[in-house]
Amino acid sequence: MKAVAVKPGETYSAHLVDIDEPKVASHEVLVEVEAIGIDGTDREINQGGYGKPPKGEDVLVMGHESYTRVLEVGDAVRRFKPGDHVTSTVRRPGGCINCRHGAHDMCLDGDDTEHGAVQSAVARPAGFDHHREGARNRQLRPGDCHHQGCG
Repeated sequence: MKAVAVKPGETYSAHLVDIDEPKVASHEVLVEVEAIGIDGTDREINQGGYGKPPKGEDVLVMGHESYTRVLEVGDAVRRFKPGDHVTSTVRRPGGCINCRHGAHDMCLDGDDTEHGAVQSAVARPAGFDHHREGARNRQLRPGDCHHQGCG
């Protein structure tokens, strides 16, 4: 499968890569990417300002803001079903003040090592997705939707 990735720390390294098709684990949802938001964060990552790839990998797939449709759910997932529209975050909570108040997408110290959504399908931990029927044209920023009630 094709994806757009960067080599974190390298200036203007965005390029097309081949990655494995995602497989859904018991606690994950497999989603089809319908829309992505590209913003200043993506620009800064492509400029080499920050970002790190998942453990054992050299590249980071871009696109931390996405609107997706659930294709498949893992055995342990009860909150979502195929066909649901969700927004997903790539940031996983740490112990900062934002995380303690439920704003994981604004984490100051969490693990930011999950691939983004500039690819056709992504497997995500179900606990970090949010139902967002009708939010596609309003806002692609998951944290903003959570706080502004976009969906």
